Amino acid sequence: RPHYIASISATLYHVYQIEGLRGFYKGVTLNWIKGPIASGISFTVFHHLRHFLHSFFTSMPSPSLPSN
Repeated sequence: RPHYIASISATLYHVYQIEGLRGFYKGVTLNWIKGPIASGISFTVFHHLRHFLHSFFTSMPSPSLPSN
């Protein structure tokens, strides 16, 4: 059965008691590595997709209006 802690301050105190100050920084290094990589991928995909869509839609003939 899982153990639940009643409040945020009690949770912070529990983490500090069990793991010390290092417990608050677990996983931070991975986020520091992951963030710039994700941003670089997003920027690259956006740039290439924008270029592709621009060239795709400018090469299509514009639709003419039906004449009555």
